[in-house]
Amino acid sequence: IGALYDIARANRGYSPEIRLAVRKGKAQPLLHELEIWSQEQRSKMPRKSKLAQAISSTQRRRETLCIDATDGIVKIDNNAPRIS
Repeated sequence: IGALYDIARANRGYSPEIRLAVRKGKAQPLLHELEIWSQEQRSKMPRKSKLAQAISSTQRRRETLCIDATDGIVKIDNNAPRIS
Protein backbone atom coordinates (compact mmCIF):
# COMPACT_ATOMS: atom_id res chain seq x y z
CA ILE A 1 0.00 0.00 0.00
CA GLY A 2 2.88 2.34 0.77
CA ALA A 3 4.21 1.84 -2.75
CA LEU A 4 0.85 2.95 -4.16
CA TYR A 5 1.07 6.17 -2.16
CA ASP A 6 4.63 6.65 -3.44
CA ILE A 7 3.32 6.39 -7.00
CA ALA A 8 0.59 8.93 -6.21
CA ARG A 9 3.11 11.39 -4.73
CA ALA A 10 5.45 11.02 -7.72
CA ASN A 11 2.53 11.62 -10.11
CA ARG A 12 1.33 14.83 -8.50
CA GLY A 13 1.23 17.79 -10.88
CA TYR A 14 1.01 15.77 -14.09
CA SER A 15 -1.96 15.65 -16.46
CA PRO A 16 -4.64 12.99 -15.93
CA GLU A 17 -3.45 11.20 -19.08
CA ILE A 18 0.11 10.90 -17.80
CA ARG A 19 -1.07 9.90 -14.31
CA LEU A 20 -3.23 7.16 -15.82
CA ALA A 21 -0.36 5.82 -17.94
CA VAL A 22 1.93 5.68 -14.90
CA ARG A 23 -0.78 4.11 -12.74
CA LYS A 24 -1.43 1.43 -15.36
CA GLY A 25 2.26 0.67 -15.64
CA LYS A 26 3.14 0.74 -11.94
CA ALA A 27 0.06 0.59 -9.69
CA GLN A 28 -1.95 -2.06 -11.54
CA PRO A 29 0.83 -4.69 -11.35
CA LEU A 30 1.22 -4.01 -7.60
CA LEU A 31 -2.51 -4.38 -7.04
CA HIS A 32 -2.49 -7.64 -8.99
CA GLU A 33 0.36 -8.96 -6.83
CA LEU A 34 -1.54 -7.91 -3.70
CA GLU A 35 -4.63 -9.79 -4.91
CA ILE A 36 -2.67 -12.99 -5.53
CA TRP A 37 -0.85 -12.71 -2.19
CA SER A 38 -4.07 -12.11 -0.27
CA GLN A 39 -5.78 -15.09 -1.92
CA GLU A 40 -2.82 -17.32 -1.06
CA GLN A 41 -2.71 -16.10 2.54
CA ARG A 42 -6.47 -16.35 2.97
CA SER A 43 -6.49 -19.97 1.80
CA LYS A 44 -4.00 -20.93 4.54
CA MET A 45 -6.06 -19.56 7.45
CA PRO A 46 -9.02 -20.72 9.45
CA ARG A 47 -12.12 -19.05 8.06
CA LYS A 48 -13.11 -17.50 11.40
CA SER A 49 -9.73 -15.96 12.23
CA LYS A 50 -9.60 -12.17 12.53
CA LEU A 51 -6.90 -11.91 9.86
CA ALA A 52 -8.87 -14.08 7.44
CA GLN A 53 -11.91 -11.89 7.99
CA ALA A 54 -9.84 -8.74 7.36
CA ILE A 55 -8.42 -10.17 4.12
CA SER A 56 -11.90 -11.22 3.00
CA SER A 57 -13.17 -7.72 3.71
CA THR A 58 -10.37 -6.25 1.60
CA GLN A 59 -11.10 -8.69 -1.21
CA ARG A 60 -14.76 -7.64 -1.23
CA ARG A 61 -13.65 -4.02 -1.62
CA ARG A 62 -11.11 -4.70 -4.36
CA GLU A 63 -12.93 -2.64 -6.97
CA THR A 64 -12.82 0.43 -4.73
CA LEU A 65 -9.17 -0.18 -3.90
CA CYS A 66 -8.28 -0.39 -7.59
CA ILE A 67 -10.19 2.62 -8.92
CA ASP A 68 -7.13 4.87 -8.56
CA ALA A 69 -5.21 2.63 -10.97
CA THR A 70 -7.89 2.85 -13.66
CA ASP A 71 -8.57 6.58 -13.67
CA GLY A 72 -6.18 9.49 -14.10
CA ILE A 73 -8.36 11.96 -12.22
CA VAL A 74 -9.36 10.08 -9.07
CA LYS A 75 -7.04 10.58 -6.11
CA ILE A 76 -5.72 7.58 -4.20
CA ASP A 77 -7.09 9.04 -0.99
CA ASN A 78 -9.37 11.87 0.04
CA ASN A 79 -7.23 12.56 3.12
CA ALA A 80 -4.68 15.16 1.92
CA PRO A 81 -2.17 14.77 4.82
CA ARG A 82 -1.64 11.10 3.93
CA ILE A 83 -0.39 11.83 0.43
CA SER A 84 1.55 15.01 1.12
